[in-house]
Amino acid sequence: MTALPTEARPIAAWMQVLDQIEGSVGRRLAQVEEPAGPEADAGPTAKTPLQILDERWSQVRTRLDRAERDAAEVDAALHTESEAYQRWTDSLTAARRRLADWAARVA
Repeated sequence: MTALPTEARPIAAWMQVLDQIEGSVGRRLAQVEEPAGPEADAGPTAKTPLQILDERWSQVRTRLDRAERDAAEVDAALHTESEAYQRWTDSLTAARRRLADWAARVA
């Protein structure tokens, strides 16, 4: 009987281990069913992260546009009220002046 060189024995042992692993994996794969692939008529596919991001960005733009419209409406209302207040203060100033003139004439 011839003895194998010292380096050949560990390599042969590793080859046996790898063969056993390969056999185990092969048997396990044979037991597992293939997952069903997506069907062509399955309907809409799941959205990609980029599509989801685009939709959210569109929603943000829509909300921003709505906020700008609302702000413009409020600004217009405030401007109208500011003009009304200015007319009221102008009329009070004129009334005060007339009252002061009248008081000066009476005194």
